[in-house]
Amino acid sequence: MAVDWRANALDNLPKTDSSASALLRKLTDYSVMMLKQDSLDDIIWNIVDYIGDKFGFEDCVLYLNEPEGLVQMAAYGLKNPKERSILHRIVIPHGQGIVGTCAELASPVRIDDVAQDSRYIFDVYSGRSELSVPITFEDRVLGVLDSESKAIAFYDDTDEALFVAIATLSAPRIASALAQKRAAEAESALAEALEAQRRQEENYQTESLESLGLLAGGIAHDFNNLLTAILGNISLAHAHVSENSTFLLEEAEQACLRAKGLTKQLLTFSRGGQPVLQQGDLLSLLLKLGQFTARSTQLKLDFDFPDSLPPCAFDAGQIAQICQNLILNAAQACAGTLHISGELEKKTCLVKLRFHDDGPGVPLVLQHRIFTPYFSTKDAGTGVGLATSYWIARRHGGKLELDTAVTHGACFVLTLPVGNVAEQEIQDTQEGETPKTLRILVMEDEEAIQRVLSRSLASLGYQADSVEDGKACIERYRQQLVVGDPYDLVLLDLTVPGGMGGQEAMRRLLELDANARGVVASGYSGNPVLAQYQDYGFRACLEKPFTCDDLQQALAKAVSRT
Repeated sequence: MAVDWRANALDNLPKTDSSASALLRKLTDYSVMMLKQDSLDDIIWNIVDYIGDKFGFEDCVLYLNEPEGLVQMAAYGLKNPKERSILHRIVIPHGQGIVGTCAELASPVRIDDVAQDSRYIFDVYSGRSELSVPITFEDRVLGVLDSESKAIAFYDDTDEALFVAIATLSAPRIASALAQKRAAEAESALAEALEAQRRQEENYQTESLESLGLLAGGIAHDFNNLLTAILGNISLAHAHVSENSTFLLEEAEQACLRAKGLTKQLLTFSRGGQPVLQQGDLLSLLLKLGQFTARSTQLKLDFDFPDSLPPCAFDAGQIAQICQNLILNAAQACAGTLHISGELEKKTCLVKLRFHDDGPGVPLVLQHRIFTPYFSTKDAGTGVGLATSYWIARRHGGKLELDTAVTHGACFVLTLPVGNVAEQEIQDTQEGETPKTLRILVMEDEEAIQRVLSRSLASLGYQADSVEDGKACIERYRQQLVVGDPYDLVLLDLTVPGGMGGQEAMRRLLELDANARGVVASGYSGNPVLAQYQDYGFRACLEKPFTCDDLQQALAKAVSRT
């Protein structure tokens, strides 16, 4: 048994002379030193240093028993050329060499002349005699304490007993440190696995939203084209009905505008849902929106903001949609208080808004699904609100997350970058005056929209011609340019299935005429042209569906810009 050889070896320690007292003091000091060590690295290096410095051995190597073999982990002597380093670290396979035999038998091995032992493995330090003692704890071999000497038969019973005593005193501390190391490695591996799973789920969620976006964007485009024709004709019909009947048209118009709001939600999923950024005050938006949204609920709002937050560049409509979704979620979860706070992270130039409610929180098993489209725990829920909010935040260069560290209630964190809108974009919000007469070329592939645009422009007193795609638009514009009677404005549909769209058409028109003025119109786009139309040469933009008033304002903006 392992206990027997340890007891027998310890019997060989001197017990009566002065050298025994000195050795006992050294072992006592060694025990105290071991208690002061915490990390595995400190423990094993202090063991070999103590053996060399205090007990006078010329060489000592400590091996740890690892799955790949017995690994040299700490050394004293020639194997240690500088502080805590090992020259030509080797790994001895289990059961091989004198060290491997010691570990396999779990008992000391003492060789008087290694030249006569075929098991000897040559290393940087080539000795003539060797002593190996296992470090065991609870019948488990943790490692081996090994020493070599250039003298034949250098080690005696006292040396073996000393190494056994050191190994016995060291074993519990090494076992404890190994357990802590393994626990830390397991914890780190678990954290990495959880992070990998989170990234995988986030990628899956993003891919799901992208796929949904392709569908949503296509639906929104077609739906907005239909709404444009309906809303345009309703606007025109106002002038042809009696005052007693206008309320019918007004109700129809409001229904169209509500449908427009629905398509805006669809567009947040699509690549065409780029935010139209304008500089604004997030706190003002939150105060106004929060009071309105929570008015019909039992939820109380508590705002905690610093004296000032820097202005941010954001799409007010889209950010309002996020805040409204979060407020309504909190109202459905509890009748308590929603704490809304804001802070500026100066190092990253990010504004963080926290929405922390007093509700039951999000169960752990559902936390990874809350931003998934159409997932909802509420009977009346659609599962679109949080998914939409997540995507809007991404489009703004920020993010929306659930703070999983919060254990009481649910806490959503909206992060937005601090940014400035170009001065030109801010000026674009200012209205100009429209000239009394304009010649306008309309490029639109939908016949119904062509007709309503022609009627709307005629009702405003303007002359309008229509073409179906970009090629026809360029040719018609070229003809008028040649005869010296160019169009004042070109109204371009951004997306023409199977034909040249507004973006390419505007580029070519500017090549023909640097003074060409274009207004882009679309209900959906696979690129950010609507959000940054100035970068593509346009003077104004129109989001379908639009009213006659919207059309007139866009025309005024286009002709007023120099």
